[in-house]
Amino acid sequence: MLKNNSSKNNNNNSINYQKKFKEFWDNLKLVERYTYFRIKPYVGKSQFEIYEELTGKTFEIGRAPKNLNKLITDLIIGKDEDLAKKYNFFRNYTFKIKNLPLTKKGSPRERMAFRTIKLDEFADEWDNSAWKSFFDETIFLMVLWQEPRVNSKNGERILKGFKFLIFNDIELESFEKTYNMIKESIEKEDISLLPKPMSFENKYLEVAPKGQRGDDAYNTFFNRNNTHVCLMLNKRFLNQKLNN
Repeated sequence: MLKNNSSKNNNNNSINYQKKFKEFWDNLKLVERYTYFRIKPYVGKSQFEIYEELTGKTFEIGRAPKNLNKLITDLIIGKDEDLAKKYNFFRNYTFKIKNLPLTKKGSPRERMAFRTIKLDEFADEWDNSAWKSFFDETIFLMVLWQEPRVNSKNGERILKGFKFLIFNDIELESFEKTYNMIKESIEKEDISLLPKPMSFENKYLEVAPKGQRGDDAYNTFFNRNNTHVCLMLNKRFLNQKLNN
């Protein structure tokens, strides 16, 4: 996220980089402190318990909305766009709140999905692309929800805590490979070139269908600019980041 491109002999650039680096981590500590005190009263409680405490409303097991985690974090922490308006430390850098369900053992239960992709987003080279900027400049605040037992239902998961997700240069290089595979697939109109799971070694970012089953996401991929395919971080990579 912060790159030091200064030479060893350029003391002014080096000092400027160190200042920006300190400002970045100081800002991150403020966001961490804010988030910690916002979620602290609810850590160890289930989704149902928290939602009822916040709203007075209840759901039956098996009938909880799919976006229950987001409904809760919007109430506890706030919405991304509102936080940036209210607090300077959320405004200085780009933060996105992502809810991550965990298994009983603490590993990611599912991949982390982003919005569906558009074909015209891949006209540019990686370094000039919106996706490169998104992954390079965004700090993801992962709120962690753990299953109390195997095969727990949505609503029963326990708020465990949170962790920041930031990508380093090596990880961004892997993302670039994924981006270029999508770009080539679009240019050649060849769906087999898409970076699906296990497409190459050390792949962290992959594509997957997002939408209704009837959308036939891959076979309709070239039909319109707005696809039914999204980018996802795979579970193995997320597990590595959780344990770093």
